[in-house]
Amino acid sequence: MARLFTRIFNRTGKEPEAAPEATYRSEPRLSLPEPPLPEPPAPPAEPPTPVETAETEPAPAAPLLSTMRWGPAKGPAVENIVFLCHGMGSTADGIIQIAPQLATLLPATLFVAPNGPEYAEASDGRLWFDARDRSPAALEAGVRGAAEALDALIDAELDEAGLGREACALVGYSQGAMTALFTGLRRRPPPRAILCYAGALIAPHSLEAEMTGPLPVMLVHGLEDRVVPAFYSRDAEKALRALHFRVQTMYAPQLGHGIDGAVVQAGKQFLRRCLTPEGAGSGKARSLADGG
Repeated sequence: MARLFTRIFNRTGKEPEAAPEATYRSEPRLSLPEPPLPEPPAPPAEPPTPVETAETEPAPAAPLLSTMRWGPAKGPAVENIVFLCHGMGSTADGIIQIAPQLATLLPATLFVAPNGPEYAEASDGRLWFDARDRSPAALEAGVRGAAEALDALIDAELDEAGLGREACALVGYSQGAMTALFTGLRRRPPPRAILCYAGALIAPHSLEAEMTGPLPVMLVHGLEDRVVPAFYSRDAEKALRALHFRVQTMYAPQLGHGIDGAVVQAGKQFLRRCLTPEGAGSGKARSLADGG
């Protein structure tokens, strides 16, 4: 089994008005000529306003997210990277635990699990964005900030591994699935696949204008989920199909808000089809609606 370790990145005067024309009356009995009108005084010369010519320093880049990883060391053995996004209040060391199971069909894949950019107040966990305000506008603002941080990490990891910017897939659970789905659908270039466990599609109204192209998406949801009900994935499926994304679904009848062995196995097969030459030749992904 490959080693599991943590790595932290730190990339951190107004022109005066003319005088009114004077009215001058000569006294007739003196028969003196009218004196000429005096010239208005010239305005005082103002020094020119100095112009700033110094170059402005660019703002420093925000620090990259801290990560945990599992799989082959970076080098020729790595052909792609799967990014695992944890749920609300959890951390990278939780979701990285599914990497060994996914890796059985993905031997050339490096798994990278980032910690969300925000701290959870009630625990030692992390958040991708603050979700206390559940209004659509607040959720969209939050996930956009999270997507910016995640996208920067993805670019940095792929560049360091010497891989193309498209050689990746995004996997997420709960809030991590919402972040992975929002980020991946708008990423340039798009990833090779997105796998969402118990997630939701945030800001569907902006997707058509912002999406980068139809790519394979798998939505997995437990029908007994009381935290993020399964209708969120059904709504996401409908919206994505309308925009011609290749969507595979799995709705697990007895699963609550979680991930079990069966849905990990289904996700593994999906990633294999999208990330490996062997999988690409195994046929199109089929839809498993309600376990059918």
